[in-house]
Amino acid sequence: MAQSMKDKLTKNIIHGAIAILPIAALLFILTKLFVILKKILIPIEEQFHLHYAITAFLVLAILILVILMACFLLGYLLQTKLGSKLVDGIDSRAKKALPGYEVISNILKSHTADDAVYPPALISLFADGIETLGFVMEDNGGDYLTVYIPSVPVVTVGAVHSVVRNRVKLLNATNIDAANCITKWGLGLSELRMK
Repeated sequence: MAQSMKDKLTKNIIHGAIAILPIAALLFILTKLFVILKKILIPIEEQFHLHYAITAFLVLAILILVILMACFLLGYLLQTKLGSKLVDGIDSRAKKALPGYEVISNILKSHTADDAVYPPALISLFADGIETLGFVMEDNGGDYLTVYIPSVPVVTVGAVHSVVRNRVKLLNATNIDAANCITKWGLGLSELRMK
């Protein structure tokens, strides 16, 4: 009993860490950038006798501009031959080193593609009339599909099931639509059904 409780506690901590680490890393980077930009703008604030709120607004505006420029440059780099090879190399190493990276990466990549890499679906796991939102991970053409059911509201934590094909209804929606629905505790599912 004590071992089971310890296993559950450890499992929950690991799942929570997997979900929170990317957010924490982003917040850490943004905080460091904010501090650096603030130090750069202090002499300007003193020179022109600017109010603190104006300086904070300038720092925030520059920070947003830097992030947008970095996204644009990375997007441009991905479209070049050299950039594509570089990113593919980093991508393949990350797939081996980081659990769950491949799935998240493919879901995000499918947002820019015409077809969903892991198509969202409504899956009847336990009984007819009760459906769960998830993703089809593998379709080998047989009677069964491999599906992934995320734990609400974290898309990166969930369970994998092998389900009979006739209990899986593919949705005419993107992975991002389904992921957004999951992170919002099911809000918007009726819209996904209508698509």
